Amino acid sequence: MYYRSDDDMHSRRVAKIAYAIAPLHPAAATLDLQRLFLLGIIHDDDEIIAGDVQASAKRKMSATQLAAVNREKANAIEHLAERFPTMVGNTRYRDLLLEAQTCETLESQLVKLADRIDAWGEGLHELYAGNHGFLRRHIDPEFGPLDLPVENSPDMILEVARRYPSVRPVLDAIAPRLSLGFTLDDGRRVCERGTPHTEQSVQAPSGCAGYDFWKGLLLTKDDGQELRNLVHQQEFPPATDAHPARTGTDG
Repeated sequence: MYYRSDDDMHSRRVAKIAYAIAPLHPAAATLDLQRLFLLGIIHDDDEIIAGDVQASAKRKMSATQLAAVNREKANAIEHLAERFPTMVGNTRYRDLLLEAQTCETLESQLVKLADRIDAWGEGLHELYAGNHGFLRRHIDPEFGPLDLPVENSPDMILEVARRYPSVRPVLDAIAPRLSLGFTLDDGRRVCERGTPHTEQSVQAPSGCAGYDFWKGLLLTKDDGQELRNLVHQQEFPPATDAHPARTGTDG
């Protein structure tokens, strides 16, 4: 990724997105917004120990393999709860970790939706920068060819509402602004004319509603740090990257 985000940056973005979309829910008045924001901040903490399983690979796992991943996450939560302070504000850290994993509350389900929206936005950000690596299909030694982010991210957003119907009113409200009909061919066209981001380009309309919606959420009430993150390129393409092959490694 040219504009690779670390876990801290991603978590802050998820918290911000969740906080922004929560008022769209009919039950918004009953939501614990402080808890929702904290869930966004800590939702990936278990990956410190358990590691991050690529979403495209997870979608090809068997029920047994998914259960093993969830056990690793559960064990990671217990280790984290022992090593770090008991309370985060007025909430037990362990309770937050478990809530983020089980997704049994509306707050945690909205965070899950925000997580998928951020992943979609990150992918579009790379395509608009001309990162052809996002159009190279990774061949996993166990699962074979994996879906590209541009192929699976829209469906993974919709999957949240299928699994957690309580978030459907929010998704229905924002779906027209997410460009969920964006295709691989669209991604190729965007990437072909993509250029490195600048402060001016990031703040200008892109012509893609989903990308502009994501940028808008991040840059609202921004103190300048998020804008700097969006234009700070950390990785650069090889000289031969102008015409990518159809298979290879992720960018």
